[in-house]
Amino acid sequence: MAMVCATTVMAQQPTYLLLKKDGKVVDYVKAASVDSITFENRISKVTRIQPVQGKPGTTIMITGTGFNPDIDKTSVTVGGVKATIKNLTSTRIQAVVPENLNGRYPVVVNTYDTPVAGPNFEYNMSEEEVMAPHATYSVIAPEQLLTKNCYLFTLLATIPQYKNALEQVSFFNDLSVSRLDKLKTSADATSAMNAMRFSTTLITKWANTFADLWEEGNMWDMLVKQHLWPSGMYDKVKGKDAKATLSAAFSQDALYINRIIGIYGIKNLTPHCSDDVATATDAQLTGWMNWVCSHAQPGQNLFDLSLMTCRAILSANGKETTSVLFEPYATVGNACAMDALRTVNWANYGYGVILCPGAGPNDYVTALTSSSKDRCNYAINEYKAKRAPFIMVSGGKVHPAGTNYCEAYEMKKYLMSQGIPESAIIMEPQARHTPTNFRNCARIMFRAGMPVDKPCVVVCEHAPLVKFYDGTLQARFTTDLGYQAVTFGNELNNNCVEFYINTVSLTIGPQDTLDP
Repeated sequence: MAMVCATTVMAQQPTYLLLKKDGKVVDYVKAASVDSITFENRISKVTRIQPVQGKPGTTIMITGTGFNPDIDKTSVTVGGVKATIKNLTSTRIQAVVPENLNGRYPVVVNTYDTPVAGPNFEYNMSEEEVMAPHATYSVIAPEQLLTKNCYLFTLLATIPQYKNALEQVSFFNDLSVSRLDKLKTSADATSAMNAMRFSTTLITKWANTFADLWEEGNMWDMLVKQHLWPSGMYDKVKGKDAKATLSAAFSQDALYINRIIGIYGIKNLTPHCSDDVATATDAQLTGWMNWVCSHAQPGQNLFDLSLMTCRAILSANGKETTSVLFEPYATVGNACAMDALRTVNWANYGYGVILCPGAGPNDYVTALTSSSKDRCNYAINEYKAKRAPFIMVSGGKVHPAGTNYCEAYEMKKYLMSQGIPESAIIMEPQARHTPTNFRNCARIMFRAGMPVDKPCVVVCEHAPLVKFYDGTLQARFTTDLGYQAVTFGNELNNNCVEFYINTVSLTIGPQDTLDP
């Protein structure tokens, strides 16, 4: 309970005015400056939450008194995990409960720098719901590309409680010390890069170590249930239980590290896409590995060191920004659409989005091909027919290799020139081939909280449109992604066919290190 005794503030400083009506406190209002304000006793407390149970993403109303109405100075946690505040006054806070395991957790409001505990909120997800991806999950991404490929390593290198816990594992500490020593004493760049690879024996040892660390309900169990499963990024390696998922996720991330080093460092592996060949010279690799050696610190987390090495190798090849254009999506390029998304009445639309895939040019001077313009025009027709509230333009810097033009960005500019408001355009600027047009569409819709159970439509010329549902594209999904990113429905007209997204599209694709 936070209490402020009666006092007089003499000031030229920001503060809060205590508003009273009929002798009762009704609100606190921020004031730019005051000469003299007398505060009465102020008590902050939480009296009720409603509802008292639900799933991650449930919106709760917290009722109480004496809350700080400044959203920047008020926070809410459920079981120690930060919730998202939607709005608040001095007596009510509307918040979205975060990811947590099943169980009862206290709701705590931190107001006026004082934590105030309220009733418990109970998570009551089924086993299937616990293992399924959660739209409310926020991916922890200190940097973009490596996070997409190597999420478990990112978590282990970023979250303090896991970094600290690993320091108590002798096997981990011994390996970290030996890795750093090999890196620092390497005779050349090739030796340094080899020192950071994971052998088959080491991968097996580490997978077994994680299995030994795991126990039902402990922090390693929570790592899976609060991060790996909700993120959806490890669906293809997801085991029947959390222990199996943890071990399999480590193995996948370790193999990714090996692929980056093999393709762009030692150059004994072939990239999935022919455009992604290694370009770094020996001198460039030497320079970047010298940088790693000079910046690596004693006691540095092994996983952080692995990511640091891969980041340097990608930089040496000029690949560090290949698939992170316009990220984060919500604030770079798509801010207007994300604002509009909050007020969409989905009942007014039969479809979630109109997908408009790009068709890249074969030269370096053409910004937008006639085929891409045609597809934009098809999308405009569907938008004006109120098929869906958004057009999603999809395509990265693809053709020819090294082009300065991004297909999605150029299509967005064209749509706006034709009168489509920016708030109705979602830009997906990274897809490099048709399977990833659909996969990335599914990812953006899921992460943005759009209704994934609602069908979507894709527009295209009729000849390639047929390939979307005649088995041709389905075969490419299997070859390029390893799963079916979407399921196709009916052909609505010669240039428009419907499809349903699959949340398996959230899965990391480790075979394509630059387009995961």
